[in-house]
Amino acid sequence: MPTYARNIGRGIRMLRQEHGLTQSQLAASLNTRRTYISTIERGVAIPSILTIERIAAIFDLDIAGVFLVLRRMQRISDRAQIKTL
Repeated sequence: MPTYARNIGRGIRMLRQEHGLTQSQLAASLNTRRTYISTIERGVAIPSILTIERIAAIFDLDIAGVFLVLRRMQRISDRAQIKTL
């Protein structure tokens, strides 16, 4: 999967953990399966914009807030790649 997919997953995982939710709890809030949350967090699946909006609402963010988290994850990933060069 592309780097951006992994970063989306990492960002969602970070939000979920910061709010003390399990994958099962987040999945229940989204009316989906825990395994879907797992595939997103591992970067195997990329959530739709509608799913990202719903995740934002659960964490009391607007969609821009979620994308700021994802941008932060991209920067962290970029720094890690530079260090390994």
